[in-house]
Parts: sequence; C-alpha cells; structure tokens
Amino acid sequence: MDWYLKEKDPHKEFLAKAETSKAREEHTKKLQQLTTKVIQGDSTNKGDRRTDPHDPRGQDTTGALQILYGNGAFLLPSLCHPHVHLDKCFLLSDPKYSDLSIRKGDFAEALALTSKAKARFTPEDLLRRGRWLIEESIAAGVTCMRAFVEVDATVRFKCLEAGLSLKQQYRDACFIQICVFAQDPVFSGEGAGENRNLMKQAVQRDGVDVVGSTPYVEADETNMKENIDWAIDTAIQYGKHLDFHLDYNLDESKNPM
Repeated sequence: MDWYLKEKDPHKEFLAKAETSKAREEHTKKLQQLTTKVIQGDSTNKGDRRTDPHDPRGQDTTGALQILYGNGAFLLPSLCHPHVHLDKCFLLSDPKYSDLSIRKGDFAEALALTSKAKARFTPEDLLRRGRWLIEESIAAGVTCMRAFVEVDATVRFKCLEAGLSLKQQYRDACFIQICVFAQDPVFSGEGAGENRNLMKQAVQRDGVDVVGSTPYVEADETNMKENIDWAIDTAIQYGKHLDFHLDYNLDESKNPM
C-alpha cells in the first residue's frame, strides 16, 4: 500500500499566520484530530490486490489510495537488520544456558561455548528465542532482516526448520531472509564431508534465500580457499545470495581472504 503526504503542510502554513497563543492552541487540537484521520480511496470491485510490501515492482497504484497527514513529522523508511543469528540469540540471557559463562572473553572461548550450547538446542528453545529476537526487532522498526541458521552434524536441520517456521509466522510484519550457515568446517576434519552434504540438502529447501559460510574455521589457508570456492559454486548452482564471515582475527601475519 502506498502512502502519500499532503502537498502543503497545514501546520507551518497556519503558524505563519497565527498571532495569538489561543489560535495556536486551537490549531494544535485540529492537528491532533488530523493525525488519526486516514482518507481511503475507492477500491470497489478491484479484488484482492495484496502484494509483497517489500517489492516495489509489486506495488498496486491503481487500487485504494490512503493519505497520511504527516503534520510536520519526520518520515523515514523502516529499518533493515542485515545480520542476525536466530539460533544463537539471547544465549547469555537464557537461564537454560546460564552455566556457559564467559571467563576469558576471547573468540576461541566464544566458539567453544557456542558448540556446547548447540548440543542442547531443541525446537521449542529455538522458536522461543527466535520469536523474542524478531518481536524485539519489529518493535524497534525493523521490517526486513537476513537471519543466519546453522546447519551441521550437531544441529542438522533443527535451526533451519525453526527459522523457516518463524519466517512464515511473521511474514506479514517482517521479511525474513533465511541464510543456511556453515559455522563448522566443510573441508577440515572428520565431520567436514557430512557438514558439506547437509548444507547441500539445506540450500535446496523452499524458503532458503542465502548460502553462508565461515572460511576462517578451516584448518589452513588451502582449506579456507576451498571453502570459499565451494560456497560460491553452491550459491550459483542453486540461485542463492552469498554471505561470508571473513578474516575473524587480529593476526597481521595471516593473509586476508
């Protein structure tokens, strides 16, 4: 639905002419009434023209017209959150994971604690924390987000299924772009092959929009480059967007990816 601001600002126009505080008070009351008044155009016999509100190509400008009187307010587009982890949100705030307290505060500890937490994930837990994140985001003005959900031998498709469910549940309030995310190695170690196979299955699921990977978790630079090549090839093969987490280190001796 398109929104249009009235061409002339009645607030400024009147205040320029107002000479007394009484007149200003009367005008303010009128503005307060106008703020809640919405004029709707005739949509008779036009059928259901509901389209994706986030796709400008699908906007219907021939149907009902709504006019919003801004009355001097500052109109902004809604917010977009380009990076949220639906499955790992609020772990430090959740009593279920209270024993996984931070002691060193370094990146290695973060990865280790996350791995322990993932082993405890349940569908109910993932949905509960995911709803908390999405509803908090919507309340702050977010209407679209890219949400990462991990796929590997530990969680398999638990996180993905929760993410797809939440995407559907909140489809009318927030566009949630689902990124299947390889947080664990896909070329290093014994479980790499299984992780890679699970990712291949996940990316083909309906509702998945993005392939994501973390090359830095691989054992060496050769495997990191293999990870990057694999992710690019997979995204191209299945027509998905691509998202990398790169260079998560402060070591100047390491070459940037």
